[in-house]
Amino acid sequence: MAGTDGERRVVAVLMADIAGSTAIGEALGPERSKYLFDEVMRLMAAEVERYGGTVAQLAGDGLLALFGAPVAHEDDSERAVRAGLGIQRALERYGADVREAYDIQIQARVAV
Repeated sequence: MAGTDGERRVVAVLMADIAGSTAIGEALGPERSKYLFDEVMRLMAAEVERYGGTVAQLAGDGLLALFGAPVAHEDDSERAVRAGLGIQRALERYGADVREAYDIQIQARVAV
């Protein structure tokens, strides 16, 4: 029986989603909310990738990202925090446009 050689490493995990997404979806309806959530996911994923993270899972209004797998850096924890802050800034900018157009508030919840 062949053994598997494993590797242990420390990874940082970032979770981010949209606060109040159910109410937003109800206010906008299915088509508009899908467009909005798709754009938010694109913005979130771009910030994760900007800081060298990997989007491990997408789920409706949020994502789970890893920093340190599959590629490790000495500062993966810092990269995860910077990505979280980047997500918040990106959604603040996008949220200003959405607020004007639809009179709703978009805010990211981020945990690292």
